Amino acid sequence: MLTQTLCTLERDGLLTRSVTPTVPVTVFYELTDLGLSFHHMTRGLRSWAQAHMTEVCRSMIAQATTPRPPDTHRVAANNACTASIAWEARGYPM
Repeated sequence: MLTQTLCTLERDGLLTRSVTPTVPVTVFYELTDLGLSFHHMTRGLRSWAQAHMTEVCRSMIAQATTPRPPDTHRVAANNACTASIAWEARGYPM
């Protein structure tokens, strides 16, 4: 799966791959300028998610605890957010 993902990223121009003929073979991957610009954009998204995770999780939990017919997605979201909030309460960053 990792190899397939790396090949796709290389094909899309986000990575370059260089191989050094050693035993075993050494392979290096590096972000291209396009990949680096994408990386900078996703860092902003990550920062937003970290800053708002508690608020999003509380909303998801409120929705999950509203009486409705069973919905496995809502239960899974509740479990994930409860774990996230507990993790943050222990002082670990998300």
